[in-house]
Amino acid sequence: MLRGGTTAALAIGEAVAIPGGGVRLSWQPHPEAEHYELRFYSTALTEIGRRDVGSQPTVTIGPADMP
Repeated sequence: MLRGGTTAALAIGEAVAIPGGGVRLSWQPHPEAEHYELRFYSTALTEIGRRDVGSQPTVTIGPADMP
C-alpha cells in the first residue's frame, strides 16, 4: 500500500522452498494494486534490497536474486 492510501488486511501464503535454494512467495492480490514490490530486511530491520515483482501476486526468487 502506498503511504496515505487505504489499508487492507494482507494475506500472505506459505513460502515454498524450490530445489537449488530458491523460494516461491505468494500473497492475496489487492484489488487496487497495479504492481508489487518485494523488500528485503536484515535481522536489524534495515532495508537491504528491493525488487519490483510486477502485477502478479507471486514471485520465485533464486539464490542469485537475494541480497
